[in-house]
Amino acid sequence: LVPARAAGCESSLFATVDDDVSLHYTLARSGTAVAEPRPATPETDEPSLLMHFNHGFGANCLTWDPLLESFDQRGCRAWLCAHDRTGFGLTSRPRDYRRYANGVNTQYALELLRGLPLVTGTPEKLVLVGHSLGGSLSTRMAVDASDLADRISALVLIAPALLVRPSAGGRTGWDGTGRGGVGWVGWGGVGWTGLG
Repeated sequence: LVPARAAGCESSLFATVDDDVSLHYTLARSGTAVAEPRPATPETDEPSLLMHFNHGFGANCLTWDPLLESFDQRGCRAWLCAHDRTGFGLTSRPRDYRRYANGVNTQYALELLRGLPLVTGTPEKLVLVGHSLGGSLSTRMAVDASDLADRISALVLIAPALLVRPSAGGRTGWDGTGRGGVGWVGWGGVGWTGLG
C-alpha cells in the first residue's frame, strides 16, 4: 500500500487530532492551492470568509474540487477548506469504532478549523457546507461550535442525511429556538433561511 501522504494531491495537507488521527484536508484561497497555511494579516489582503466543506458517504474531500475551482472563476474571495472524515479518503482509519461516530468527527472537524491559522486570524465569517452525510456533520458543527458561533454566517446543506425534530415549543432551527438558518439543496428543490 502507498502511504497516505504519498497518495495525496499537490494541495493535500494533514493535521493530527486526538493524538493519533491524521486528518487529510485541502486548503485553497479562491481556488488556488496553498502549500503552507499562514496567519492572515491586513497587509496580505486575505479574504474575510472561510468556507468549510464536508463530503458525503463514500466520498472524500477531493469531490469538492470542481465546485471549489468554480469559486475562483467567479471571483469569489474566500478560504476554502475540505477534509476527509475518519475512514474516508486519506484520513486515518482507527481501530476503535467509536471514533467514526458523528459526534467524534464533529470534534475532529472543529479541532481542524480551530487549528488553522486563518480561523484565529482574519476570516470574520465562516460558512459550513455539507453534502449527504456531510450535512449532518456540518449541522452538528454549527450546534457544537459555541466559540465560533459569532463567525458562522451560513449553514448550507446539499441533500442532507439528517432528521429535523421540532423542539419542545414546536419550533425548528438548528439551535432549538426557531432561530438559526439552514440552506438545503435536494430532490425537492433549493431553499435558504438566514441565520440570526
